[in-house]
Amino acid sequence: MKNAIENIQVDTRKFLIKSIVKITDYQEANELLIDISGIDTFFGNQDDFSTLLELLKPTSVICEKTNRREYGDFQTPSLLTNSICSYIANESISPDILIEPTFGKGSFIISALKHFSKLKSTYGIEIDESYYWQTKFAILELFINEPSTNKPRIFLYLNNIFNFDLRIISKSIRDNSVLILGNPPWVTNSELGRLNSNNLPKKSNLKSLNGLDSITGKGNFDIAEYIILMMLDSFSKYGGYMAILIKNSIIRNLIYDLPRTNYTINNLLPI
Repeated sequence: MKNAIENIQVDTRKFLIKSIVKITDYQEANELLIDISGIDTFFGNQDDFSTLLELLKPTSVICEKTNRREYGDFQTPSLLTNSICSYIANESISPDILIEPTFGKGSFIISALKHFSKLKSTYGIEIDESYYWQTKFAILELFINEPSTNKPRIFLYLNNIFNFDLRIISKSIRDNSVLILGNPPWVTNSELGRLNSNNLPKKSNLKSLNGLDSITGKGNFDIAEYIILMMLDSFSKYGGYMAILIKNSIIRNLIYDLPRTNYTINNLLPI
C-alpha cells in the first residue's frame, strides 16, 4: 500500500483525508467508497484501513521493493490500453463482464471502464500487493474526476492467478457477454523455476500432452500461454471475447493445440 499512496494524485489524497480520517471502522469506510468507486471491498479488514490512515499522515515513510522479473512484469502503458479498448469498442463489442487475470497497475481496467459503458461487473486478480492498492486508488481517482462514468461493481482480488478459484467469477456470468482482457506475464515457467519463484502454476496437463512430452521440453511454456489456457478452460463455454497481448510464438502454439481441446472458439484473429 505504501507505494500506491506515493503515486496517488494530490486531489485524491485530499479527498481521502477529508472523507475517511474521521471514520474508525473499515466497513463504514467500505460503504462510502463503494458508492464512489464501485469497488466491492476496498479494505479487506481493519488492519488495511488502519494502515491507510497511518500512511495518510505527513510523517509516513515509504519504502517498498519487489523483484519485478519474478512476475514477468512489463506494465502496459495507458496509451496502448486506451487504443486497444477503443479498437474493441469500435468493433461493436460491448461486454457486460470484464475479466483481467493479472491486472498489474490497472491500466486495462481503467481503459475498459472509460470505453465500455454497459459493464455490469469487473473482476481483476493481481499477485503484487503494491499494484493491487495502486489500482484501487487509480479507480477511485477515475470516478472522483469523472463521476458520470458508468460504474460497474468491481471485484479486485489480491491473489496468485494460479491459486485463484475462477469459479468465483464463472458462477456470476450466466447469459452475460464476457471480455477477457489483459497482458499476462512475459516469462516462462523454467525461468521462474531458476528464480525460485512461488509465482508458478500448479503441476497439471492443460495442454493434454502425452508421455514424455508432458514432463520434458514441451512442458516448458510461457506463463502467458498457461493463463490463456486457464481462461479458455474456465470461460470458453460462455459468450464473449478474449483480447490478450501475447507473443506470436504463443499464438502459434494455441492454434496448434486447439484441435486436441474442447474449447468452443468461433474465431481466432491475431491483430
